[in-house]
Amino acid sequence: MAVSVGPTSAVYSPSETTGVLTVDNSNGDGEVTYRISVDEVVVIDSKSVRQPSNKIRFAPALITVQPGKTQTVRYLRGSSGASEEVYRIKMTQLPNPGAKGIQTLAHQDLSWIWRKDSSKPILVGRLNAKQWSVTNSGDATAQIVSPTTGGSTQSGLMGYVLPGETRVFQVPNLSGGPVSAIVNGQRMEISER
Repeated sequence: MAVSVGPTSAVYSPSETTGVLTVDNSNGDGEVTYRISVDEVVVIDSKSVRQPSNKIRFAPALITVQPGKTQTVRYLRGSSGASEEVYRIKMTQLPNPGAKGIQTLAHQDLSWIWRKDSSKPILVGRLNAKQWSVTNSGDATAQIVSPTTGGSTQSGLMGYVLPGETRVFQVPNLSGGPVSAIVNGQRMEISER
């Protein structure tokens, strides 16, 4: 089945409290049912931790989309605090009781962030033995893509480093020298520590 869900990742301003999630089954050959749930991502002891949250509510939170159809699901987010809020929206496909044969169920994990435009990540890193340790002392999550050093690149999305978090990435393609990466859509040098 060719089902798409969106937005898969988004950054919203704190004033945005309502919106929609779209599930597109226009190329599918059978109905799909998804359960939507929410985890808030927080930093505890310099590590990101996922916790179930009811700060974002979807209506409905259980949807079935017929083949050839698209459905939008409305959400409402409660009032926000002064700091950035990071959520993972979990789309869990449920088995179709009418389907025959083996079913391959899809699970999607969407990254949605609410933060002020003025928020910025402040990153320092250390490259050592094919591992790259990155600490974010800023007030915005850093999405890190395709780090490069000495003419070598580790292609693709590495992951997210939340404010106050330190993450270690495996980077077998990188060796020595200063590292730059695409951070939140812009190429930047990551200071060495």
